[in-house]
Amino acid sequence: MKIIAMTIVKSSLLIFALMLTACSSLSPDTPEPNYYILESSLSKQPKANTIAVGVELKIADYLEKPQMALRGEQNQIIYSDYHRWASSLKGLILANLREDLSVDLDSDQIFEYPWRLKDKVRYHLKVDILRLDGHLGDTAFLQARVKIMSTEQEALSRVQNYNLTQSVTGEQHNDLVIAERNLLKQLSQVIATSIQSMP
Repeated sequence: MKIIAMTIVKSSLLIFALMLTACSSLSPDTPEPNYYILESSLSKQPKANTIAVGVELKIADYLEKPQMALRGEQNQIIYSDYHRWASSLKGLILANLREDLSVDLDSDQIFEYPWRLKDKVRYHLKVDILRLDGHLGDTAFLQARVKIMSTEQEALSRVQNYNLTQSVTGEQHNDLVIAERNLLKQLSQVIATSIQSMP
């Protein structure tokens, strides 16, 4: 019985010590993470155009992390542990591209890949985001490769590369988020112009 009692006491002390260690690691001075979204202003205006566009999106592997990516020296990427995306960055980008294209093309028919046959998509967009980052208080960058394919004419397609920049007006991470949101608006505008110029 004494051996059992001692074993129980030792186990209890070990658990207590582990709990103290865990609590001590959570310093009251440790800052709470900040979370960000790419704000989208949903338009309630009825759209006059019926053109249907499908968007298939891919983003660079380094953007798949929850932490915001900042550009450091030369080819260096710095991740901000206390500044993170509130949800998947790919999902945020896709939602904003769809909303922006809806406004720029004046159409409610902007679909996410994979879409349904009954959606009758006329143009299939393959958007590859190769870069989306920047320097606080300086410049934000967006690099994308966009392929536009006609679903009605298989031979009709167009591939374009875009290198867009936007000034970052302040030193805060939210200023970079605003700049990146504006870059996505720019990307939507050039894509819409390209679509409108196709037969």
